[in-house]
Amino acid sequence: MKSDPSKRNPKHFYEFHKRHGHKTEDCHALRLEVADLLEQGHLTELLLEKGKQAYYRNREQGAPPPLSEPKRVVNFIAGGADINITEGLDINKVTYTSGVKFKRITTRSEKRDRALVEDCITFDKADANNMQFSHNDGLVITLCILDTNIKHFFVDQGSAANIINIRVIEEIKLTSNIIHKSVMLPRFNNSTKRTPGEIILPVVAGGVELQTAFSIMSSAIAYNMIVGHPWNHAMKAVPST
Repeated sequence: MKSDPSKRNPKHFYEFHKRHGHKTEDCHALRLEVADLLEQGHLTELLLEKGKQAYYRNREQGAPPPLSEPKRVVNFIAGGADINITEGLDINKVTYTSGVKFKRITTRSEKRDRALVEDCITFDKADANNMQFSHNDGLVITLCILDTNIKHFFVDQGSAANIINIRVIEEIKLTSNIIHKSVMLPRFNNSTKRTPGEIILPVVAGGVELQTAFSIMSSAIAYNMIVGHPWNHAMKAVPST
């Protein structure tokens, strides 16, 4: 049991683990294991008669029918009566023509990358053994910066910025490496924040060292460091919880 022993309910006893904390019938992991065994055709002799009827009825019905083809496709909306999509239109600093060019480059890159598919890392159900599902935890890990392991390192797939707490820089004694470059971070912690500077640090993950630029945050944040999707792309990594 992974929970803090001091916070477990002493009135509830889990027979399998021989520990206090919750009742056997309330164990979420056990329910998932039983459901998985039932899906494989085991334990059916333990079902009540009504449950057996429902189980075999669902097995006979088989897999649900595939989803129907979409009725329509929405490609791009540049709203407003005065806006016309024309050749060379500048949208978010990407022209329409360069966007088409980028699509062609991406297509060629995808064809080339198919040759590397054998080097891809894949996962199966065995990789999820001993994990507690379902959870809504963020991906918080420990990564190495120079000669220091930094804990509470949040991998945020929704962030376009890499952020570091000023106290981390002070702790690893790299304040002299701060670059005085201030930027605005909109919608950070439900407000707009201005950073006092940035710093470039080598982040080591999975044997790969990547020089990464971090915006410095002097106000209180919940994590020591945050890396966003640009770092994930540069690392060619797929975050998973």
